[in-house]
Amino acid sequence: MKIFTRHDYTEHHLQKYLHSYRSGRRKIKIRIVSRLLGVIEDKSVLDIGIGEGFFSRLCIQKKAKTISLDFADPMIQYHKENNPDFTLVQADAQYLPFKNESFDTVLALDVIEHLPSPPDFLNEVNKVLRKGGRLILITPNTGNIIEETLKMPLRVLGKFFPIKMREKDIDHCTHMKEFSVKELRSLLKTTKFKIRKFNTYNENILYKIFNLLISCVFLGTLRAYKWRKAYFLLEK
Repeated sequence: MKIFTRHDYTEHHLQKYLHSYRSGRRKIKIRIVSRLLGVIEDKSVLDIGIGEGFFSRLCIQKKAKTISLDFADPMIQYHKENNPDFTLVQADAQYLPFKNESFDTVLALDVIEHLPSPPDFLNEVNKVLRKGGRLILITPNTGNIIEETLKMPLRVLGKFFPIKMREKDIDHCTHMKEFSVKELRSLLKTTKFKIRKFNTYNENILYKIFNLLISCVFLGTLRAYKWRKAYFLLEK
């Protein structure tokens, strides 16, 4: 298994993050996270894996006491130059340099899949959260059967018409392990977190067209099999 260093998260990744938010491709993610955050005025928030910095900015706008943490040199350097009001910490998410019970909320948005040891990461987050504190976690969901089924006709049509399907960027991917919702729920059962909310979503047109219909059929744990992205609201 390759262990990534702080230098492996490159300028390429940063530019991808910047483009995805500036182009409006993350509207649904923004809406979900904003709703899960709720009222956080004067609360302490740790944003792990800040990327483009959109959600650190959102927390600051919501008047939370926000600390922005990232592992990668390009991310830290970018925010030093472009977001001087950010409180930046460069550290490994598996070894959080904070006192126990320091935060009310932790954001880990597309982070856990990059880490060599997700259990260590979850234990670290548990330590730095206050009792009753919340972890908002987003990660790819490998168990998205419905979405893959809906994409099949597009793949067939793509053989005859110029329909471009977005492919995974393997050359620049630093994912160590992607989970299905079922796998992630099993992992979370070994921690002290309680699952308060979870669902799946995506930013593509299939989600916008079919989600309401599918949601009426796929209730409860069946929600885990809908879409490519999963979000969890966890409580200590």
